[in-house]
Amino acid sequence: GLSEAEVDNLLAHNEPPLSQQARQFIKDMVGGHPYLLNVAVSEFWKTLPSGNPESFERVEKAFYERTKYLMEQTINSWSSNTYQAFWRLSKKEPVIGFEKELKELDTQGLIAKINRQWQIRSRIFSTFLPTTN
Repeated sequence: GLSEAEVDNLLAHNEPPLSQQARQFIKDMVGGHPYLLNVAVSEFWKTLPSGNPESFERVEKAFYERTKYLMEQTINSWSSNTYQAFWRLSKKEPVIGFEKELKELDTQGLIAKINRQWQIRSRIFSTFLPTTN
């Protein structure tokens, strides 16, 4: 996964340039996952060539459709413990005892330790989790 600084750098040097609001939207959606970042930027310009912030929902919907299979396959490939760790984070439950799994998710750019607390960086993955465990 990419660090937040690397993602910021890539988004800041995109051609054509993205607005600050568009860059933040993309970062929130995909976190530091390199492939998803590339797809999100591509989908942003394909869906909203003018970058109209009022229509970001259209980008998000198009992105979901384009990446749905990949995200479902990724989630299904996780071990039970990795899934549990991500699910608990999404529900803001304790993740004690999942150090190995948290490191794996961090390496993928899906979560990050911010202010000594694990947080989801790629909110789009949360969309594909069942509502119950």
